[in-house]
Amino acid sequence: MTTKLEKNETKIAIIGLGIQGTAIAGMFLDLGYKVIGAVDPGEKLGRPLNDYVRHASAPDTKIFGTISELITNVGAPDVSVISASVSAEVVVDLAVELMKAKSQILTLNGYLFEPSGELFERLDRVAKEEGVSVLATGIQDMVYVYLPAVLMAANHNLSLFKIEDFADTAEFSFDSGLQDAGMALDATEFEKWRKEQLAGSPIQGAPLREVARRMGLTPGKMNFDIQPIFAKERLEWPGASMVLEPGMVIGSTAVMSFDTEEGVRFEGLLTFKIAEGNETSGHVYVAEGAHTIRVAITEIDQHVTTDTAVVRRVPDVLAAAPGFIRLAMLEPGRYIHPAV
Repeated sequence: MTTKLEKNETKIAIIGLGIQGTAIAGMFLDLGYKVIGAVDPGEKLGRPLNDYVRHASAPDTKIFGTISELITNVGAPDVSVISASVSAEVVVDLAVELMKAKSQILTLNGYLFEPSGELFERLDRVAKEEGVSVLATGIQDMVYVYLPAVLMAANHNLSLFKIEDFADTAEFSFDSGLQDAGMALDATEFEKWRKEQLAGSPIQGAPLREVARRMGLTPGKMNFDIQPIFAKERLEWPGASMVLEPGMVIGSTAVMSFDTEEGVRFEGLLTFKIAEGNETSGHVYVAEGAHTIRVAITEIDQHVTTDTAVVRRVPDVLAAAPGFIRLAMLEPGRYIHPAV
């Protein structure tokens, strides 16, 4: 078992200080954890951490460019949160470096839900060698894992579970919009981006397969495609401070599906685009079986749900046996009230 520390003794490091990394750092400070530093090689490099994390307990430690600089200057963290918007391969490289310093790992990267493949095997092997734990909470574990599992459990003789998501990208940064939705590309550029994305796993794919496993089902081969959404007229993109011209990509829809050996079909549609007209961010769930359950969530801050999924899992990674932890192995996350 890894050592379980008291909350106010646990040292946290944030790897990637974007919108979510900054918010996560503030949440940790609210809960009484010690955020000892952050790594971000971008424009924040060398600036005081409390310039970006607006909290009375935020340290004025400078933001480091590498993990080795962080460890040399402030010591090894007990828990590291990898929130950088990078590929799964880069996440694993960062995690390995941190695990060799005996840090437990939490990451938002949902692709690492899937307990198979070279990336998973490397994470699991190094974690066991170093005596630490790794958990991928992914994006909104409540939305993509636990709530679907609850809705499925409320049905009988289930035949289909489907989730349709819409994410308004108006406030996304240029890098986030490009990475998540292929935004600002033309048709030729998008096709190249699409092929790169299809080589990986859809955002909904690994979480919904985790739902299937949690329900005792065996997921089969996954089908995956991405379709572009083009601007029909000039459209403001506030988050990137730019205007998208007609013919440029303003978003995309990822479509995935798989069947289980037990005969239950899973489908997911995820649209990332700048909202127009009555479009709004939200999730629609459909569970078909002995009856049809349809639930829509339209009032939700997707960043907050993702960030809290990470923060509430610190006690779990500290208490877990060394190795890669799957969400299906854990109870649903617990609410933790801010420190008084």
